Amino acid sequence: MAATLIAAAVTSVGQKEDVTMRRLAPAFLALAVALAIVSMLLWRELQSEQRALQSERQSLQEEQQLAGQLRAQLAEARAQRAPSPALQSATEAMPPPAKKVEVPVLDALITDAVKKQKALQDNSDYHEARVAEMRTALKSRNPLLARELGISEREADAILDILAEDQLQQEGQTLDLLTANGSRPDAAAIEQMKRLQKAQQQQRNSTLMSMLGPTRFEQLQYIEETQSARTKMVNMNTLLGQSGRPLTTDQALSFTKVMADEQKREEKESQELRKSGRATQVSQVDRAVEGDRRILDAAASFLSAQQLETIRTRFEQRQAMERASGVVQTRERTPAQD
Repeated sequence: MAATLIAAAVTSVGQKEDVTMRRLAPAFLALAVALAIVSMLLWRELQSEQRALQSERQSLQEEQQLAGQLRAQLAEARAQRAPSPALQSATEAMPPPAKKVEVPVLDALITDAVKKQKALQDNSDYHEARVAEMRTALKSRNPLLARELGISEREADAILDILAEDQLQQEGQTLDLLTANGSRPDAAAIEQMKRLQKAQQQQRNSTLMSMLGPTRFEQLQYIEETQSARTKMVNMNTLLGQSGRPLTTDQALSFTKVMADEQKREEKESQELRKSGRATQVSQVDRAVEGDRRILDAAASFLSAQQLETIRTRFEQRQAMERASGVVQTRERTPAQD
């Protein structure tokens, strides 16, 4: 869900000092927040409007692309011979290039959407429903939380309630920031929000520490840091279930650890590549292939041959799509040769 993703992004901003962000100009900081809020505002009452707008934009882009192709053909035909009436007629019928949305218009749209979302957040019934929705989403991504932490399902639900409430408060703080400062808050306002989020994070951690103790709290932090891997495990188990070979609880625990360890390894490797300046020299697809190979090698000790084959096939399909996407992007960046 888009709102949850944005909430997670906002939480990340509150938890970590971003060295790069501090070096950027305040205007860029403000723009980044505005763009993040555009994504956050993919909400229930706006989804239908946005889908319709996207469809119209796609249709317009297709028309403009066709117009460009026809104009190019017309220019070539004029250079060699008289253009055909059909080609000239079709070209003249093409719509002119779309005008860019003016910044004031975009600001007004953001401000209006923020006000609507803020009004919803202030409604107690909506607040309760959103917490329940977030808790359900968290539980679906962490079905083994009780087992991993060594606690009861009831205790795990209490932990999820705290995490869901924290995410909703993070959303509320961002909405408060934009409501008070407009769609382009300055650097000082952003820093104030980060301080509030940091204080809230400390309070949340204190509550969780008292409930879990230091060892289990550290494990919970690891679970939060590896959410991407856990989502992949859940998706993979859904795929295996469709083939009639779902993971057992023990297999799911082992596979979750394999996926989480690989995520941590990839994050460390990416940091090292960026520091060395070689990030653009290493193929992302090749790195992904190596990561998939490591996952399969590690999972071979606890998955069946049929389960491994299903996962391998899925990996190969994704790799083929990524390679094809890379080829298309390369062609689009390369000027056409005569």
